[in-house]
Amino acid sequence: MNVVYCSSNLSSLLALKDKVAVNSIQNSTSLGSWNVHIFYFARKKYLQFVNKKSIYSVTICNFRKTDLLTLKVLFLKALLEQCKWDGIIINEQKLKIHFGELTFSTTDNDKRTIGCLNDLIYHACASLEAGPPAYHIVANDVLVFNMNQMPWNALGFDYPSQVFESLINSA
Repeated sequence: MNVVYCSSNLSSLLALKDKVAVNSIQNSTSLGSWNVHIFYFARKKYLQFVNKKSIYSVTICNFRKTDLLTLKVLFLKALLEQCKWDGIIINEQKLKIHFGELTFSTTDNDKRTIGCLNDLIYHACASLEAGPPAYHIVANDVLVFNMNQMPWNALGFDYPSQVFESLINSA
């Protein structure tokens, strides 16, 4: 089971009450858990997902409250689009098997991941402010920019796309 930890703002929007039980968290897949935060730019809602192990990020733009019902499907489609953009060869069926059970939970207060998430949101806002050469919006309202191609100190200066690709291949 994959767990997606939501920020307090998104948790209240999803009406999440409690954290997922500890024993189910330990059974997470080799791809690891995710954190997600909702942020606003130019009066539009955006969701920023980040993988805990690889700091691989996925951004969904033009998010609406009606999309809450299909959030799992939106996330999988956005992840596939981001992988295509980053040149990660991924088997869609294999990915659906790994994300078969996607559970949303309240925040786990992981300082490392939340810090990376805040940095990604800052860069996303800067890219949106700069205009279309700095980012692209592809199918399914996925905002793609080159954050997964930037080395991160939290990964020992590895690239999130390479770390995520190795996680997918080893799974």
